[in-house]
Amino acid sequence: MAEFEAARYQRRAWKRHESLQAMTLGLRFRVEHYALYLRYQAARHAGGGMDQDSRDQYSHFLLQSRVNTRLVDSATTGGSRW
Repeated sequence: MAEFEAARYQRRAWKRHESLQAMTLGLRFRVEHYALYLRYQAARHAGGGMDQDSRDQYSHFLLQSRVNTRLVDSATTGGSRW
């Protein structure tokens, strides 16, 4: 790591996001994550059926795992997300 030198775009990204804090969370339903998922699906998959996922479909797709899985969430130091 002593030889690593960040590129200009990496330094800009680091500066822009320096107030973000990552948190590791266990798998469980969170309303704010589901709302973000729905916004993403509506933007990326509009009209394809995936943009209409129910809470149960979301839970089955993202929250059920047979391996040790965690969610990584982020928030600013002030507490706001995304």
